Amino acid sequence: MKKTLTWIVIAIILAGGIIGGIYYKKSQGANTTTKTETQEAAAPEEINLSVVELTGVDGKSVLDLLNDKVKVEFTPSASGALVNSINGIKNSDKEFWLYSVNGVDAEVAADKFITKDGDKIKWEYKGF
Repeated sequence: MKKTLTWIVIAIILAGGIIGGIYYKKSQGANTTTKTETQEAAAPEEINLSVVELTGVDGKSVLDLLNDKVKVEFTPSASGALVNSINGIKNSDKEFWLYSVNGVDAEVAADKFITKDGDKIKWEYKGF
């Protein structure tokens, strides 16, 4: 059962990544040079936009905590919410948002994981 749920979550993440990647590519058009120049101009203080760290609060879901801190886009489903974008960085066909709690990769959707005080939640934009 746990293995099946894990595969379902992975399938949902991959499907969201593919769909998000298609929309991302369409929205980018041929204007990628300007974005790169803007990022280089902001280089004096390095900020890793592909990592978001949160601290757990008793009774709040990982998605609730994320939504309280940053701009989030997600798609609800029967298996739970699929995070499509954090702070405007959208899932693509090769990279997507994944989270871990206390160093352990999540096995359930972010709205299904209820945190405890002090849990260390880390969202990372990863590829495989």
